[in-house]
Amino acid sequence: MTGRRFVRSLNLITLIFDLETYGDAATEAALEMALKRNEDPRAFTSLCPPLARVVCAGIMNFDPAVSDVTAQRAVTIMDAKLFPYWPDDIPDVLEAHPGERAVLTRVNEILGKADRLVTFNGRGFDLPVLIHRMIANNLAPHSRLLAAARESRYYPKIHFDLAEEFSFHGAAPRQSLRAYAVGYGLEDPKAKGDGAGIGELIASGDPQKLADYCLGDVRSTGALYDRWSSTLGLGSAAS
Repeated sequence: MTGRRFVRSLNLITLIFDLETYGDAATEAALEMALKRNEDPRAFTSLCPPLARVVCAGIMNFDPAVSDVTAQRAVTIMDAKLFPYWPDDIPDVLEAHPGERAVLTRVNEILGKADRLVTFNGRGFDLPVLIHRMIANNLAPHSRLLAAARESRYYPKIHFDLAEEFSFHGAAPRQSLRAYAVGYGLEDPKAKGDGAGIGELIASGDPQKLADYCLGDVRSTGALYDRWSSTLGLGSAAS
């Protein structure tokens, strides 16, 4: 396992994170639920919080003094059991953990140290997935995560969901992370694929490809957070 220095070496204040999930669509119950919704079983299970297996988490320690988003300190926490071969020379930005429970344990440890959490659609997806999957794996979610999930969407103090901010809490239609990134003149986070291709990335057998994809979304979220918060401020955190 690499990257343990990520927590110990940084003064964690603002953490930007994103999850990648993959669902088990082979069970009879999953197939039945998906068919009732007229959805593809794999897509349904990958996006359903209690069913979506967390395969990867990208976390960035955001430093407003670092203008280049690619230079921000970041780590990818991944389920090593997804890949039959794991190279010995993996970089420190990629942590390998044995199974989903180990991944969730590490994510719980890191995110619990944050003063502020930043996501894109984390209120509707990432936080519910983390909490439900931790409970399913007999883990106690950190009190910081529970507080973030339960706080008011209109007056956030811990968790700032950019999808909520950008749509002015539902007053305007929500758009995708890609739309905002492209509209702001930032790098296209989906230029090399999207979340629907997680299965293909796993099947490739290369953990670095999955890590690069996950961190692409994290970096785009970080760049959007920087642009928005430096111009307008961000909820109660601006005061």
